[in-house]
Amino acid sequence: SDLGLVSAVFEHKFRGVEAGCSPGLQLLQVRDFEDGLASWMACFEHLAPETGCTELARSALVTYHFTSILLRESLSDILMAAGTAYSWGRAVTPQRAQDAFLPLVSTKPVGQDAYRHALKILSLCLEDGDVTANADGARRVLHPLCLTYNTFIAVLVLWAYALGLSRMHSANSGHPQPAQSLWVVEAGKLKKIGRASCRERVYGE
Repeated sequence: SDLGLVSAVFEHKFRGVEAGCSPGLQLLQVRDFEDGLASWMACFEHLAPETGCTELARSALVTYHFTSILLRESLSDILMAAGTAYSWGRAVTPQRAQDAFLPLVSTKPVGQDAYRHALKILSLCLEDGDVTANADGARRVLHPLCLTYNTFIAVLVLWAYALGLSRMHSANSGHPQPAQSLWVVEAGKLKKIGRASCRERVYGE
C-alpha cells in the first residue's frame, strides 16, 4: 500500500543515516523504493475509473507524489529554508534557516522530478473544490485544511526548485555570483542581510 511505502521511506530517510548505511547501499534502497512506487502507480492506474475519482483515491495520489519527493529531497530542510516555524519539530533560527537555504542554491538543488511531483500535488489539491457564495454573491472555492496544507508544501517545493534554477541561470550566463549573505528570521519572515549588517548585529559594530 502507499502508506506502507511512506513508512519505509521515512525509515530510510530518518533512521538509515543513523544506522550507518553506506552510500552504495542507500542508493540501492532508493532504487528499490522507486520500483515499489512505480509498481504501486501501475496498480492504481488499473483501478476502475469510478474508484479512481474518489476522495480516497485523490488522497492516495497526493501521498504517492509526496513520497516520491521525500525519497530524493528533504522537505524538512525546504521548510526550514523558507522560515516555516517549527519545521518538522525544529524551531526556526537564523542559523538553521541559513544552513538549510545554502545547499538549495548551491550543492543540493531540488531536482526536476520533485518539481513535477509538486505540480501534480497542486493539481490534485486545487481541483473540484466545494463552491459556496459569500455575502457579495461572488462564488469562491473552499478546500479542506488537509488539501490547503498540502498545497502550501507543494508551493514551497516549487519555490526551492526555482532557487536552484536561478543560481544555475546566473552561472550559465556568466553573471558574477553575489557575495554570500546571511538569511535571518525577523518578525516571522525570512530576510537576507549582508555580511556587514550581520557583523553589526552580532558584534554591535
